[in-house]
Amino acid sequence: MYEKNEEYVLTIGGLGTDGMGIGRLGRLAVFVEGALPGETVSARLVKLGKDCAYGKLLNVIRPSAERVAPACPVYKRCGGCTLQHMSYGQELIFKREKLENCLRKIGGFKDFKAPDAVGCHPPYFYRNKAQFPFGLRGGRAVLGFFSPRSHVHVPVTACRIQHPVMEAALDAVQDFANEYRVPVYNEQTHSGILRHIMVRVGFNSGEVMVCVVVKGAAPPFSDILSKVLPERLKEIEGLKSVCLNFNGQRTNVVLGEHTETLWGAPYIVDTLGGLRFRISPHSFYQVNPVQTEKLYAGAIEAARIKPGETVLDMYCGIGAISLFAAKRAGRVIGVEIAPQAVDDARINARINGVTNAEFICEDAEKALPRLYCCAQRPAAVILDPPRKGCAPGLIRALLNAPPPKLVYISCDPATLARDLKPLCEGAYDLESARPFDCFPRTAHVETIASLRRRDT
Repeated sequence: MYEKNEEYVLTIGGLGTDGMGIGRLGRLAVFVEGALPGETVSARLVKLGKDCAYGKLLNVIRPSAERVAPACPVYKRCGGCTLQHMSYGQELIFKREKLENCLRKIGGFKDFKAPDAVGCHPPYFYRNKAQFPFGLRGGRAVLGFFSPRSHVHVPVTACRIQHPVMEAALDAVQDFANEYRVPVYNEQTHSGILRHIMVRVGFNSGEVMVCVVVKGAAPPFSDILSKVLPERLKEIEGLKSVCLNFNGQRTNVVLGEHTETLWGAPYIVDTLGGLRFRISPHSFYQVNPVQTEKLYAGAIEAARIKPGETVLDMYCGIGAISLFAAKRAGRVIGVEIAPQAVDDARINARINGVTNAEFICEDAEKALPRLYCCAQRPAAVILDPPRKGCAPGLIRALLNAPPPKLVYISCDPATLARDLKPLCEGAYDLESARPFDCFPRTAHVETIASLRRRDT
């Protein structure tokens, strides 16, 4: 009835979980990127399946009152900020509804209502970390991003969601690469030198790290990188660290295992909630510090920690939440599988003078049953897993000996809903789940879910 590459007029009735507009052609659901609820649009069907199709937006015939002019000229090609055509107020509503829909449809919480999302104001220039791949344009080295679902390079040095100092770092490295004709890495032939640049900024300290990722370099380029590059970057305000990271693998992973400090310190320091954190090239540190402080404070409040209580922080990373919890708890045990993150957590505890927090390098689902056996039974467990959610063994361990209080910090409402379902079918009641917007102008949403064991 409907044909691929043909143009159709659609009325958009809602948004999908990734922010795409959803219209209908009879029973066929059509997802259109860049379309908003209430709009009448024309779209070309670019992918046609049995039950759904994907359309390319051609024209907005009747626009929504929530449509705004995008702040970035390349946002459609870059694909990093997919919601720039939507007002920020509507974006926060979308994120609340996204959480509600996941909890209802996946978790089975049929009557769940979420409070308003905690917004980020302004919703721009909030990122403290940027990773830009090198590309070639007209024979010149350029920095930018890869277009969505491809490795088509889109040149960008002025990004509307990055800290403003990053533009100066990108311009300096780009000019250096072209002046000295340092070869850009080619992923097809696995040749060249320059792969990525990573910039980290301490929002509160103002300290800046520039890390250039290379495949490897022999003279004369090794000398140029180690001696000339730091000199070119020293004019950047707040510069504290210039590093060279070596990644000789055929991989999409940005950083290799070995990093050499060319100038300054091998790390920068920033503060969050009155605590100091040492940040190295490999350190995990939330990219939106303003919202992260709200998120972590909300998690500690949800845990209702009392003096003397023991708290377990699973998937603790560099120990940020553990150190927040240590201000109230008697004892905090952080568990993390990445050795470098555990080392960072111990350093962060030491530089903040925190003596009631300890950190264990172990798989979370193996550590939890062991800690139940050999440690004081925790009054609260805080979960902050990666996007894929909690390991099944960890869910089972929590249900075998459920602590009275459970706080789940999630970066994906779908895996959150999946994990909450067995927990609440088994031992817990879901008290609340509140969305936090830590990634404005994107479809990502963070959530704090608070659970209480039924017999308490």
